[in-house]
Amino acid sequence: MPTYEFQCGDCGERFDVRASFSEKDRGLNPKCPKCGSENTGQVFGNLVFFAKSGEVAFTPPAGGSCCSAR
Repeated sequence: MPTYEFQCGDCGERFDVRASFSEKDRGLNPKCPKCGSENTGQVFGNLVFFAKSGEVAFTPPAGGSCCSAR
């Protein structure tokens, strides 16, 4: 089951949510485990690509930001 990273827009807490693909497709709206806020958004991290040659390419998040709050 995939794990999705979220961040609270009120207290800044980062936390993981395990959900099936079908649950994710229906939409996730988790509460912050620290403060109980519903002002949370999924965090999209960095992408790493592995080439057949063994080289690794790193791509930072677009716009220099890693977080997306609802």
